[in-house]
Amino acid sequence: MKFKLVIFDVDGTLTKENNSWKLIHTSLNVFEKAKTHREMFFNKEISYQKWADLDVGLWQNVHVSRIEEILNQVPLIDGIKETLSILQSRKLKTSLLSSGISLFANKLKKRFGFDYSIANEVIVNKQGYLTGEVFCNVAYNNKDEAISGLLKELNITFPQCIAVGDNENDINLFKKVGLSIAINPQDKKVAKVADVTIIGTDLRKILNYLP
Repeated sequence: MKFKLVIFDVDGTLTKENNSWKLIHTSLNVFEKAKTHREMFFNKEISYQKWADLDVGLWQNVHVSRIEEILNQVPLIDGIKETLSILQSRKLKTSLLSSGISLFANKLKKRFGFDYSIANEVIVNKQGYLTGEVFCNVAYNNKDEAISGLLKELNITFPQCIAVGDNENDINLFKKVGLSIAINPQDKKVAKVADVTIIGTDLRKILNYLP
């Protein structure tokens, strides 16, 4: 089976900071309130959309430039540019797939040249301020569903995909793709499901496992 698409998680996979939402909450001094929302979701009291609504609601009336300033502080792992260059030379398409916010994913897409980016759209008004609304394209545990539209558009099947991630919410996708690579997995379950596990902070390590 020839691979055609490489799908990358963002937080914790391409970044050394495993949660860009947390960094925004901390920088805006709303982290304690956000912790309550997280507990509600994992206690199955609210949906992922509701969790996102509550969290992004904490950023209401913050100017988008402030969010971008915070996201600029997120440390990235090494070798992203070089890895993308090699993948593209092999005629592989690349996509970001994140349950984080599109402001960050789109920034990485533009900077490094990923072909596609799927993440949660934070709504910004004409004056550049966040409205507190968010449209969830990627929920916590539906990455396989979230990428399915792109696969259909490109006429690509799951076995023709490589997925690179680190978290429990990558497991559903890992189980469907032809090759799954866990980078610094945050949970033993992730490492157990993945075909390959890599420890380190250089994305180029994944190239050793590509056919």
